[in-house]
Amino acid sequence: MQTVRLGKETWAMMEKLAKPFEKPEELIHRAIANLAEKTSGTSSVISVQAPARQPYSTGTSVQHGNEGNITDKELDDLITECLKGAGGSAEKQYVERWIEKRLGNRLTPLDWERLTNEVRWKKRVQFRRLELRKAGVIKAASERGVWELASS
Repeated sequence: MQTVRLGKETWAMMEKLAKPFEKPEELIHRAIANLAEKTSGTSSVISVQAPARQPYSTGTSVQHGNEGNITDKELDDLITECLKGAGGSAEKQYVERWIEKRLGNRLTPLDWERLTNEVRWKKRVQFRRLELRKAGVIKAASERGVWELASS
């Protein structure tokens, strides 16, 4: 076993940022899935079975695959809150990172499941952005990759 030595400042920062594992099984599944993806897309050493699907939450539409405990309304509110906090517009990646930090441990292994070229929860965020654009909340004519509130 190798030993990694840390300075006192680094250790203090890590202790401050550390959070207890509230759902260790989900974190382990996510870590294994990410590792498998980074090493040629599949893992030949570890066979990862996806955990059972989470029940559909109240206030979501089954037809769009909104599994888990995060509603469409909550995603809509998070997108608009992020954009308002960023001065009315932000790049897509910024919005996704901001939402990921806000949702934290509420993202389940199912949310982290890869769909074609993106993980499920990010696809949902992109779909909610499209719906907000149709509703006139987000501008339709913005620079590619930039999400902008219509009222900014």
